[in-house]
Amino acid sequence: MWVEVLVSGLGIYLLVGLVAAVVLHLSELRRIDPGIAGGGIFFRLVVTPGLVALWPWMMAKVWRSRRGGAPQGDVDRPLRPSGLRRVHRWGALGIALVVMALALAAILARPAEGDLATPSAEAGRGEP
Repeated sequence: MWVEVLVSGLGIYLLVGLVAAVVLHLSELRRIDPGIAGGGIFFRLVVTPGLVALWPWMMAKVWRSRRGGAPQGDVDRPLRPSGLRRVHRWGALGIALVVMALALAAILARPAEGDLATPSAEAGRGEP
């Protein structure tokens, strides 16, 4: 039951991410980074999986830019490599934890060998 809820939640997250990616491709990416305007179809195909997976962070950048803030840091407070490394470290840890949780859920959700009903076992019982 809970595996179905987990998979359904992941499906909803990815569906919302797909809608967000379409919105971002249509108008908002240029607001976040003006350099994207020159990107072609292949660039957009390459970045789409990242947009789908990271849509909450990308939408936060859009909302920040709409309020007048700089989505990539501003002149007084530019992004520092140490800050990016910290974000990447937490992201890698989060991905590792999610993958381990999904693997554990798959192991726990599989049926035991005795619970599997095989067609040959039922045919031997004389049932049609």
